[in-house]
Amino acid sequence: GDPTGAALTAALKANTSLASLSLGDNELGADSGRAAIEMLKVNSTLTTIALDGRSLSIRQLTGAEPIAKLELSKMGLGDASGLVIAHLIAGNTSLASLSLSRNKLGDPTGAALTAALKANTSLASLSLGDNELGADSGRAAIEMLKVNSTLTTIALDGR
Repeated sequence: GDPTGAALTAALKANTSLASLSLGDNELGADSGRAAIEMLKVNSTLTTIALDGRSLSIRQLTGAEPIAKLELSKMGLGDASGLVIAHLIAGNTSLASLSLSRNKLGDPTGAALTAALKANTSLASLSLGDNELGADSGRAAIEMLKVNSTLTTIALDGR
């Protein structure tokens, strides 16, 4: 569960050889996502990470491998992955469209995404429909939209 994922990602901070990490099917939550973010801040060798059973390309999410559109819908992603995605896209200057619809993302991801989008200057389209986002995510999105002039489309309808 979550304490194990957090402990494992914390232990990997000093690792300099691991290129791929898969912790899928372990019911990891927001605490594991936060620990993974701390690990990714210092681990430069990891290129893919799977916290909910689906592999995410760190290079694509950060923009080191530039792509304009990233489709991550219907992947069963939870808050562990959502927090990592939000952290990694903050400085991405090539990603214009991100689809995260039909996952299991909750308010921790909603808050992290809106914080990341305050700094992001390239994302124009974000699809978040059919997740588990609540009123806290909505309030955070309103505050983000006050400072983000790049985002032109937010889809919340599940498509």
